[in-house]
Amino acid sequence: RRYPPGAELVSLSGNRSLMDGNDVTAVLREIRKPSPLRGQQDGVGTFREIFFQWASTMRGKFNLLVLPHHTQVVCLLIFQRFLEAERLPTTPHALIAQVGTGEGKSMIVAALAIYVVVVLRKKAHVVVDDETLLERDFGTFKRLFDNFQVQVPPARPNMASTVRPLTAVLCTSEDKCGGENDPCIKARVDPDADICYCEAKHVQSFYASIARGSRDFDGYRERVLILDEVDALVIDEEPNEAFVYPNEDLSHMATSVAEALARGTPVNELGSVCGSGHPAARRVCSEVAKEWQRGKQFQDGEDFVYSKELGRYCQLQAGRANVKAWSLALECRNFQDGM
Repeated sequence: RRYPPGAELVSLSGNRSLMDGNDVTAVLREIRKPSPLRGQQDGVGTFREIFFQWASTMRGKFNLLVLPHHTQVVCLLIFQRFLEAERLPTTPHALIAQVGTGEGKSMIVAALAIYVVVVLRKKAHVVVDDETLLERDFGTFKRLFDNFQVQVPPARPNMASTVRPLTAVLCTSEDKCGGENDPCIKARVDPDADICYCEAKHVQSFYASIARGSRDFDGYRERVLILDEVDALVIDEEPNEAFVYPNEDLSHMATSVAEALARGTPVNELGSVCGSGHPAARRVCSEVAKEWQRGKQFQDGEDFVYSKELGRYCQLQAGRANVKAWSLALECRNFQDGM
């Protein structure tokens, strides 16, 4: 029989017991190196060592065998495919994964950060925009990070490469940092750290200092930004502008769709309006058309209110105008009424 979750990694024969220390040790060995008896291609690849180290860490701490869920394995393999794909102007440069409560998102984030550093040899910035959760996650996975090493390229062609310990740091407030002697706790993003757990404000400050020219910068290609709770940073009512970038081509396309709808163009004929080779063209047409109809249903005084200062409609929340709140439907309503 198989042992779920974790069947992607090991097979439990009928005479194995998860209550027996020797059998658990055998399972851990199989996680690290798949048995040739399985008779099938190993698709987990480089994540086996990460899963093994995590299982060993959890066994040492809680005396439990912890294997990754199917969701965790599949999610990491999707990110691996995305990160290793060729980068083209028309391909996506960001990937969002939806992970349910209790499915182990924090472990996915930590494993992905290790993969970025050890396999891709890049730096990883992990943004958790809640100080309590940030410290909890870093404390949970610091022991896992300490089990890995990073290969150092040789200084000369005829020299052998070396390895060094993976470095992971936690960015926290100045007050907390001042009272700690731990070298892993920093007040700002450490540009030399392999993995940096931080809040959005730390990343903003780091790249702002680069924009001011106050530090050397080797480019964005050598860093991967991993956002925990991405909706809180880029989707919710007050998105963090450091992570939201305008797209001029798609903005023009959305405006063209809105103009066509204002002229009475049927939805099924919008394809000719946004007949672009851009991979997001169909989605833009669909979203604008859907939100255009929603905007038409909005009621003055219930869903929005006119702001004299801004000369446009603002969203109503709890009976008060929220000038920072944004929705595509309200933008469509402003467009419909010539605001």
